[in-house]
Amino acid sequence: MSSEISLTTKLKNLNVSMNTHSYWDVFRKMPIASTIASCPKKEILDFAASYNDVYSIALHLANKAGGPGSSYRAYYVQSIVSTINDAIMLSIPEEGDFILKKSDNMSLKCHIFDNGLYSSVKMIDFLADKAEGSLQVSAARACSIRMLRKLNKRKTLDNTVRKVVYERLGPVECLDQMIDDKYAANRETGYAWAPYGYSKLEEKAMTEIAKGPTSFLIKKLKIEFIPLMLANRNVLKNKWIANMVEQRMNRGV
Repeated sequence: MSSEISLTTKLKNLNVSMNTHSYWDVFRKMPIASTIASCPKKEILDFAASYNDVYSIALHLANKAGGPGSSYRAYYVQSIVSTINDAIMLSIPEEGDFILKKSDNMSLKCHIFDNGLYSSVKMIDFLADKAEGSLQVSAARACSIRMLRKLNKRKTLDNTVRKVVYERLGPVECLDQMIDDKYAANRETGYAWAPYGYSKLEEKAMTEIAKGPTSFLIKKLKIEFIPLMLANRNVLKNKWIANMVEQRMNRGV
């Protein structure tokens, strides 16, 4: 059985100085960075791999320090998490690629990506293609146009990532996809960019159910298609939308 003390244990056992009236002074005096910096690389990597480990230590230190009530506790814990992530990043900057590809710690991976600690810009395309969650969103904002087009062909893609794809490729390249998107916010963007009288909007007159996209339909459809909207029960259920349809029909254009 190994007698080595893990980084998790070292951080858990940190002395927390309470010789201050300021809760944030307690936090600032925690020797988190120096403790991490003094550890071997493998020990840091093992600890960095799991967000649960990092978060549990942050929560433990916050509880150990006492301090503010629950309304501030989440912010305080997240501040400790950020401090730990900073210390990890500064201690093993050459391991950015490994962490970005292998770690389960999304918070740390985003921290490393945002600070550009990877070996090649090709990592951006790799993460846009292979990553998940907020890391994929960040990578999609910076990846190549070639990768954006690859992402745009996927049948299943996180809505937030697809929104970034639409924003970067623009309506000239993917207007019809915006209009057909299953998420109302993306459809609304497509309807807003569509030219007046755009033919693809006509098929939406009787099927659109969301308020935002429908308000643009009323503005963009040619007048002869506006009566079709009255067959859409969702239009009649919303007084504000029904009033917009009535006003458009009364104008006659």
